[in-house]
Order: sequence, then structure tokens, then C-alpha cells
Amino acid sequence: MDDAAEGKRHREDSSNTGDNGDRKKSRADGQGNHHGRQKRNQEAAREARKNNLCKQFAIKGTCSFGDKCRFVHEREANSDAVISDQCPFFLQYGQCKFGLACRFRSGHTDADNKPIVDEAKWLATQEAREKSVLNVPQREVLFATSRRKYQFPRTKEMLRNLSRQGQQQSQSATTADASASAPATEAAAAAAISSEAAPAAGASAVDDGAADTHTDMDIDPQPGCDDSEACPAVETSASLAASIIAPEDAAAGAADSESAATAARMGEALLSHSTGERVHLREKKLIDFRNKLYLAPLTTVGNLPYRRLCKEFGVDITCSEMAMAVKLIQGEAQEWALTKRHASEDIFGVQLCGGNVEVMGNAAELLSNHCELDFIDVNCGCPIDLVVERGQGSALLSRPSRLETIAKGMLQVSTVPITIKLRTGFSEDRLVAHTLIPRLANLGVSLVTLHGRTRAQRYSRLADWQYINQCAEAAPTLPVYGNGDIMSYQEAMEHREKTKVSGLMLARGALIKPWVFTEIKESRTWDISSGERFDMLKKFVNYGLEHWGSDTRGVETTRRFLLEWQSFLCRYVPAELVEVLPQRIHERPQPFYGRNDLETLMASRNAADWLKLSEMLLGPVPGDFNFQPKHIANSYSG
Repeated sequence: MDDAAEGKRHREDSSNTGDNGDRKKSRADGQGNHHGRQKRNQEAAREARKNNLCKQFAIKGTCSFGDKCRFVHEREANSDAVISDQCPFFLQYGQCKFGLACRFRSGHTDADNKPIVDEAKWLATQEAREKSVLNVPQREVLFATSRRKYQFPRTKEMLRNLSRQGQQQSQSATTADASASAPATEAAAAAAISSEAAPAAGASAVDDGAADTHTDMDIDPQPGCDDSEACPAVETSASLAASIIAPEDAAAGAADSESAATAARMGEALLSHSTGERVHLREKKLIDFRNKLYLAPLTTVGNLPYRRLCKEFGVDITCSEMAMAVKLIQGEAQEWALTKRHASEDIFGVQLCGGNVEVMGNAAELLSNHCELDFIDVNCGCPIDLVVERGQGSALLSRPSRLETIAKGMLQVSTVPITIKLRTGFSEDRLVAHTLIPRLANLGVSLVTLHGRTRAQRYSRLADWQYINQCAEAAPTLPVYGNGDIMSYQEAMEHREKTKVSGLMLARGALIKPWVFTEIKESRTWDISSGERFDMLKKFVNYGLEHWGSDTRGVETTRRFLLEWQSFLCRYVPAELVEVLPQRIHERPQPFYGRNDLETLMASRNAADWLKLSEMLLGPVPGDFNFQPKHIANSYSG
């Protein structure tokens, strides 16, 4: 239909042609058309402002701009219905930062509809307010990165180091080829000399065992990289530990192999951002990853309010949703918002997705400089086609040399530990994680988390825990976490007892029943009631309103994320109704009636029932509201 309309417009404009039949340029073409759209957008924005309540007036009841303000100064301007008088901001801090725009404003406005402020509570909670959420994006950083004015000295130093190493290795290869073609008399002498170096050369070829050897580095720059500073080619191998450990550490490590491996994970020298001095990565804060529970990075549903709730249920390690590295270094505010951290998240990291050493190095340097993090995680498991087609996510599983280069570069740049999230392989016929993990251990990576499925399997089939154990045994000094199909304390205990993993990562199991962390810590099955689950939803909603806002926009954002989460929560079957405990994540439960109406409603797979639940917490949905779950995973066997 659009094509037909476009063709009609061209026919009507046929008179607008030159003598030679060429169509004349008009304001509808190119810049003129863009200017017209921009003008219409500005007019629409001005019209919208006429109906928007002034934020300053909404909070304080007055506006410093007076008559010059472009927004509305009428106390009755907000026609959105009041949901209740329980405003989470006012109850906790004594003042609501949305004032008259708040959908819970009846709890903090007087008879004349003027905002009420509890000054004593507001002053008493000042420190708690300022420290409750960390890593709030800084305007100066967003401005500098969006205009490409931000400097990355450590990344530039790292690229020069990699380039020098690549040149040295190329020269060594050329010398070896020349020696091989020398006369027999010279060849004999060369063989005698090179025999001493043979073990090291052989070690660099270990583990790959397939056509993809250490010759394909694949570090071409992505869009946005300056070709004049393109990421240089470099070759890496399992023997890179020798180039990473400082001489004094290497000498000490000769007596103790475990100490040497620990020193390797502390990495290579880097340039200090503040002083320009060279410091060693062994000065990074080390994390004890033994016997901990890790909430997996979860796109969309792994938001800050949900992570905050999981912390209360007992999870030890949390991580942000996947952030695209290139968007961070381009200063996109929405991507930077993913790095926010709640004060309760005591071990927290940000997960980066990218396929280029320069881009990933820049992002790691940015995060190290401006965020309070405990680690940075590299995503090598995302199966989404759009990500894989760009050479990112699980595509790195089929390009191990590129993955090694990215890991080595980030280790030199970052001031916090680097971790890697893997799948078992890209395709079902070639599992590669057991070859990658020892090489990553030698580079100095602090932790590897392994999802027990290939990229091709996505979420179908059971996770391969035998293979996860094989991978954990392949690098005894490197902490390896297993991930896949954990939904009960029985499964968690089984994997801990039968495998060599250092800890467990939970994803969908924690979405279906976030109290699973409590079950694992206390070694019991929690037959949680519908009332307790509803209280959990109330708490999530309050955390969501604190995070996204209590105005109409914040309410609907909270509603959308609640509904996304409910698409997983509905799969829980109460322990008393399960025929055989524990409930398995891959088993599709039959429809059932709960022990009361609320429990039955919570188990419904109908999105209309999810809306009813949201209305019990956030009031009626808008008339034009529509919801389709973003995550529809192939997660049942069949």
C-alpha cells in the first residue's frame, strides 16, 4: 500500500522535470524533506508541552521561570487517575520527586492539592537517597563520548602492545621459514638450536585441534572505528601466560603451579588513567568466586528492581543486562542506564557484547573509569541472529583467536577483573568450550560461566552437565560456573556434588521462582503461598516505581516489566501440587486449579489474566494498552 502511494506521488510530480526529462530537485527531496519533518516534530513537541505539568511546579508548587515557563502551572492539570495513597517515594523519603504528577499523589497533597513535604525525614534520608543507586550516567561522559571527544589512553597503549607482539611473532615465523629452506648443513645447525624451543612451539598448537588455528585473528574494526587506528592483527596462544606474568611473579610461580596460575589471572601491565604510571593487573581487587550463587545476566527481565528482589532472596553475584559495547562508547543514554547498580548488590558486574578488541577495550576503559563495578563480563553466549551476524555473542565461539585477543586486550585495559560467559559451542557437532577455557585461564580471566547448551540448541534440550564437568576439569585453577536447568535445591546439590564447578549460575529457574536462592541456601523446598508471592509482586512494583518513576510513564514502564516477568512466573507449580518433586524446568505442567483463586490466577498462561494481576497493583490499564511477551523461549522438551 505504501509503495502504491509512493508511485502515485511520483506520477503527480511528473510535471516537475527539466527539459531533458530529469526530475528537478524540490524541497520534498533530501534536506528539504528532512527539514519539514523536523519542523513538524518541533510543532508536535510544543503542542505536547502545553498539556504537560511543569515538573518544578509539580514538586514545589512554584516555578522559578514564572510566566516564561513553557509548561502548565495548574494543580488540576494532571488528569490521570490516582491509583492509591501509598507513594513509595513519600513513604520512604518524606517527599515525592514527581509531586502532583505522581499517580499516588493523594498520599502527599493537602486539601488544596498542594505538595506535602516531611522535611525531617527528607533530611534524615539524604545519604540513603544519594547512595541507593550507583553508576548513574554522568552528563559530561555522555557528552564527550557522543561527540567522540573522549580519550582512551589505556586502549591505545594496549593496541600498540598487541601490534608489537604481532610483528614479533610474524618475524619469528619468517625466520623459521627461512631456516627450513636453508642448505642441509645450515639446517642441521638450525635444527639443533631450535630443538630447545620445540616444547614452547608445540604448546601453542595445543587444544585447537581443528581447522580454526591461531592464524585467523579477525580483529578488523567495526563501524565507528577509525580505519587509521584500526585494531592491529595479533596472534595469541595458550602459552601467552609467559608474556602476561611479570618476571618476579613468574619466578615465584615456578615453585608453585597454582600461584603461577593466580599470577597469570592478575595479568599484564597497563597504563594508569589518572597518573600515566604503569601498574599491574595483580593490583586489581580479587573476588572469591568459590561456592557462590550467580544470577545470570537477563535481557529485559534482569532489571535493577528484579535483581534487588533476588538479593533479598539470597543471591550472591548479580550482573547487568547485556550492554552493547559500541553503544556505550557512542554515549547512548539508554545503554548507559543498564549499568546502574543498587546499593544492595555487593558483587556486581556489567556484561558487554562486542566482537572487536578496540571497541571492547574502549568500553572496558570507560566502565573502569566511571562506574563502581566488581567485574566486567564478556558475552560469548547470546544466540540472537542479529548479534551473531555482527560477529558478536556466540559467534565468538567459532572464532577463538578473536575471543582470545579481546580477552587479552580487556585484561590490559580494565582495572577490574574480566569474566567470560560461554556456551558449549556454536553448533551441536562441534563442542569447543573445553578447548577455550584453558586458554582463557592462561590469559588471566578471573571466571568463566558455562551454559550447557550450544548456540544452535538455544533453550531446547537439557543442559549437558557432563560436558560442563569436563570443562571445569580442563582448567583446575580457574573458577568455572555451571548454568542450565537449575530450579530446585535438589538439582543444585546434585551438580555441586557430581561436578568440579566452583559455583552455580541460575537464569530461567530464578525467573520462574526467585526464592530458589533461599531454597538452595537453606536446603529445603519452600511451599510458598499465593499471598507470599503476591507480596513479592508488590515489592517488585514498589522497587519499579522507585526506579522508573511514579508518574504515568513510570507506572506503565513498571507494568510492562511486571508482565514480562509474569510470562515466566506463571510456569511455577506449587510444591504441594507437584506429583514428583522437584519440578523440572523442561517439563510442561498441565493446567491446574490452585488452592485458592489467586493461585489459580497466577498460574494462568493467558496474558489477559496477567493484566488483571497488574491492575491489582498498578490500577487499570490504559485503553490503548497492548502487550506481547518479548521472550517466548523454546524451553520445553518435545
